[in-house]
Amino acid sequence: MSATVYARAALGWMRNHWREDMVYAISDERVRPATETEHADQPIYELDAAVLPPLTDAHAHLGLARLPDSGPGSVARVLDLGGAPRVVATLAADAREAACATELHFVGAFLTAPGGYPSDRSWAPASASIPLATPDEAVAAVRGQHAVGAKAIKVTANSMAGPVLSDALLQTIADETHRRGLRLIAHAEGEGQAERAHRHGVDVFAHTPWTHRLDDDTVQQMAANMTWISTLGMHSRGGAEHDLTVALDNLTRFVQHGGTVVYGTDAGNGLDTVMIHQPELDALTDAGVSPADLVHALTAPSLLPRWGATVSLAPSDLSDHNAAWLAHTTPVHASHLKERLR
Repeated sequence: MSATVYARAALGWMRNHWREDMVYAISDERVRPATETEHADQPIYELDAAVLPPLTDAHAHLGLARLPDSGPGSVARVLDLGGAPRVVATLAADAREAACATELHFVGAFLTAPGGYPSDRSWAPASASIPLATPDEAVAAVRGQHAVGAKAIKVTANSMAGPVLSDALLQTIADETHRRGLRLIAHAEGEGQAERAHRHGVDVFAHTPWTHRLDDDTVQQMAANMTWISTLGMHSRGGAEHDLTVALDNLTRFVQHGGTVVYGTDAGNGLDTVMIHQPELDALTDAGVSPADLVHALTAPSLLPRWGATVSLAPSDLSDHNAAWLAHTTPVHASHLKERLR
């Protein structure tokens, strides 16, 4: 086969709706929608499936959770949100080399204050945290994570677990992150930490804020320029019903104001396999996320490119467009999808 082949799918997901007879360009390393011009004179294979961008878990810890076996319910892409940089970089490279059905991306280490979260946690190896005390250290840390392949930068602002970065250092990290074309993600926990993170340049919350109710004006301001990764199910898994109630209230109002929500489970925290987790989908629905917006949340376009080396496939006779079918999609790598067309 040539480097790029073209296949017509019975259904294809286009941002917020299904489109019939979508044609895709498939190379060994990427699947994407094809333009009419490029495939006009090319043979087109038939693909008996509904095709979606890679369904993504945007909050997992690959040092604590294992990837699925690529069967139904498996995600097509994972964003590791904190671990030993060299370890997760190696995992991502190995998955790429093996043409794994689940594509791996990562943020690298947690940038934190000396003695700050999660440096004192038993689950976090020493190299998973970088303590920062000066602006020069902050700039060097951002550059170091970027150099090993980080797709975003992550800071912690957890006042319930120890010291937190100063406002000035947080802003320095944000500025350097943005200079490098990356987004800044924060674990914000404790009274006032979410608000402070937002004021000082954080683009994404790693968790829906849950430690306190955000006021309506703050939620509206955040909805205008932030992405929240859901992780609602972690509260149910931990039996923290009050925290779930607060998080649901915050997220519901964030959604009402048009905020961008991305699906994430915090796999590794009470969930040992990175899968499409039905309780997370249910909680997002409870927060007012529509079926179309739920698919959007699972493709994470505000964090990662919409199309990549993997896609998610659903049955071509799909008729039920509610959330239930999402947990039964199957990921496939571009090179393996090409093989199916032989």
